[in-house]
Amino acid sequence: MAISDLIYVDQSGFHYPDYPTVLTYLQSEYRTIYGADTYLEADSQDGQWISILALSMFDCMQVASAVKNSFSPLKAQSDAL
Repeated sequence: MAISDLIYVDQSGFHYPDYPTVLTYLQSEYRTIYGADTYLEADSQDGQWISILALSMFDCMQVASAVKNSFSPLKAQSDAL
């Protein structure tokens, strides 16, 4: 699965997955590279690093959604109005 399958824009707006989905996606991609038996739970260094990356990606998706919505008079908030 590609990340573009999870994030897309269509007529109804900007769509992005929730944080657990992003985390699962990154863990899956990591295991594709390093092997299915790779330990990626929260108490491992690699698991913590992937969690940081997933949260960063999720935050970027939220900002991108806010920017996209700021161009719509129906969805804009704050100064964008």
